[in-house]
Amino acid sequence: MIKTPRVLIVSPHLHLPGGVTNFVSTLIKHLSTAINYEHFPIGMRFPSNWKIIKFLCPIVDNVRLVLRYYRFGFDCVHLNPSLNSKALLRDGLFVLTLNMIGFRKIIVFIHGWGMREERIIKNNHLLKFLFSWVFGKAAVILVLSSRFKKSLIDMGFAPNKVRTVTTMFDGRIFKEITNDNNHEGKTILFLSRFIREKGIYELLEAFTSIAMRFPDARLILAGEGPEQDKIRSWIDRHGMSDRVKLPGYLHGEAKAQALKGANIFVFPTYSEGCPISLLEAMAAGLPVITTPVGGIPDIFIDGENGILIDYVSPHKIATAMERLLNDENLCSKVQENNRREAWEKYEAAIVTRRMEAIYMEVASAQ
Repeated sequence: MIKTPRVLIVSPHLHLPGGVTNFVSTLIKHLSTAINYEHFPIGMRFPSNWKIIKFLCPIVDNVRLVLRYYRFGFDCVHLNPSLNSKALLRDGLFVLTLNMIGFRKIIVFIHGWGMREERIIKNNHLLKFLFSWVFGKAAVILVLSSRFKKSLIDMGFAPNKVRTVTTMFDGRIFKEITNDNNHEGKTILFLSRFIREKGIYELLEAFTSIAMRFPDARLILAGEGPEQDKIRSWIDRHGMSDRVKLPGYLHGEAKAQALKGANIFVFPTYSEGCPISLLEAMAAGLPVITTPVGGIPDIFIDGENGILIDYVSPHKIATAMERLLNDENLCSKVQENNRREAWEKYEAAIVTRRMEAIYMEVASAQ
């Protein structure tokens, strides 16, 4: 047993936005002295349109990784790809390179899960073989849902290597939050990246009907992304600028205040891993409206944590919002359930201890 394993955590630069960098940033802030970690940033520090730089980055990162190994050594490597072609090629090269130099104590944590990429891999025998052959060389593969685990096993991964884990929320941002969400007005919060796949336009359509029936209701869309200008135009075009607010990307205390000031959290996503924003909303005691995709069904029970809509449509979202806005008893029960479950299961210190146990296991394996 290695008392203090040296773990190399590989991810994009931590100042970049995204679920992977959020997870890694929170993880390394909460690692105990039982783990001697080093963060190894990969990829471009800033976006670039130069194709040659994008092509060379994975090669340069591989050389850096090998040099790091021979100079300092480590007992475990933690890779953090998503299920998309760019990340799989990049981190697949890392796995092969490490295996070529005789290092096999590798943890692969697959965060984002591309449904299109999953279908392509499953329907192509060569791609399926290469995917399972390359990443099957890792000691442990972590995924964010039981469905993702089954999918990997169906593709040929050894069942004993694939495990489900969760993301986490940083409880320290809630130090000023009280347990009282019963303030004046009805505030509905959306907190995510502004892309169509998050169901943001369906939410806007739903809110137009809610706004007519609830004069004191307002919608806060917190985030940024490629759809931001179109969303702003939509709001202006529909005369909703006094009811729908766009505070931009929120983090830390500003995010906590937005959660504290909300009554309902709505996240009508089409595809997901295990969203941090959902865990944060639960931790703040908010009833949640979301969809049964990705890792959400593993942590969310309809009626206990909020409302699951079986598909994304303005009517479905509006019906769910109206039910929560009118049913104080349901909201009260859900608020208590969500606070308790989030803090007992998904707070960063708790999830980090689980990750440390995996590090210890892999580093100590013969």
